[in-house]
Amino acid sequence: DLSGNALTALPRSFLELEALFSLDLTHNNFKTLPDDLGELTRLETLALAENILQKLPSTLPRLHELTALDVSGNGLTHLCVFPNLPEVARIRTPGEADWDCRMEPKSRRYYYCNTRTGRVQKVLPAALRLAKEEKGGKLKLGKNRRGPAPGAKVPGVDSKLKMNTISYNHRKVELARLGVDEWDVAWSDGDGATVYTSRVNGDREFKIPSSLDKLGSLRSLTELKIDRNQLRDLPPSLAQLKELKLFRCRDNYIRSLADNMGELQKLTNLDCATNELSELPPSFARLTKLTFLSLQSNRFEKLPPLIGKLTGLKRLMLGNNALVTLPYEVGFLTTLEELQVFNNPLEDPPYETISDLPAMMWSCRQKYWALINGPVPVVVARKVGIADEIHEPEPAYQERIGRVVEEAAATGRMELQLQGVTEIPGAVRV
Repeated sequence: DLSGNALTALPRSFLELEALFSLDLTHNNFKTLPDDLGELTRLETLALAENILQKLPSTLPRLHELTALDVSGNGLTHLCVFPNLPEVARIRTPGEADWDCRMEPKSRRYYYCNTRTGRVQKVLPAALRLAKEEKGGKLKLGKNRRGPAPGAKVPGVDSKLKMNTISYNHRKVELARLGVDEWDVAWSDGDGATVYTSRVNGDREFKIPSSLDKLGSLRSLTELKIDRNQLRDLPPSLAQLKELKLFRCRDNYIRSLADNMGELQKLTNLDCATNELSELPPSFARLTKLTFLSLQSNRFEKLPPLIGKLTGLKRLMLGNNALVTLPYEVGFLTTLEELQVFNNPLEDPPYETISDLPAMMWSCRQKYWALINGPVPVVVARKVGIADEIHEPEPAYQERIGRVVEEAAATGRMELQLQGVTEIPGAVRV
């Protein structure tokens, strides 16, 4: 436990604690963490809250035994996990293994043959040029260093390079050797979204590239807390955390949840309070094990009917939104113990009914069935006179009274046993 200090860095020897299973670095002054943090493969709990972190460590996905991660209260604007640059710089590019260097017997000159296509050439292939440079020179890049070295010339953007081609990968590796990441991530006010810009060819993406979306590799996570950051969206790989039971993302700027959010089948506690959410994805209905859901202080004007499928809910927090109505499906949340709707312009159900949950839910169910089966029929019955009293019975009741009157006229005797009358008639006019 190193929490509550003024630490800004960890000594290199710290990463030799291979048996370490819990690390608490909360309330320090870390701006970055060693990229080799992933070497502590026994870690089960990692608390990094209340620091000044801008990025997650590149080797974080190697912590396969990690069950609890807390990065709350930092300056994170995204949850990208950038690749480890020294490893990128040593990547064999596609096509490199296809080339074979051979010698012509007579002239004893070397040539290059592509064993896959049969192509022969005397000039060193582009796929092998980088490999030759690797053998002839040293990789001048520290394990934690990002950004070009002083005096280094960084190649400019080349729009002609197509992603996933040999030329593109060569440029990406060249940038990595200079300490420069392939992608630049920044919020764009003009686009109103986080923009991912390739430093290789200048392409702009509005969805997190797969090479940066590695958070889902932490397959053992059961608790994830990312409160009080500057996050605008969540990575799709979040849905790969199949063991996740608690997820908190309070006090961010998140506008939407991942479409595949419903794959978190073991999730029981979800706190998305104080964000910019206005809708829920359809897959949300599959989170049937949720017992606590907080959508407080968001931008909801209405809730989708799927909320009624979260049948395990015990606490539902909807305060400080713009809800005028609640979906009648709320009436089917039979395990609900607390419903919070403060500071909403709520009209249906009325505020005064919320305090009596069972009655409110019964009323919602009745309204739901009325919507499904149609409105209750309005019965207009003709008046039937009996003595000095006038009744307006329902059709079936009217028929029964009619028969009783006819029998009374014929027999002089009237029986009204089990006829549903509320008063005994004084006399019968025949």
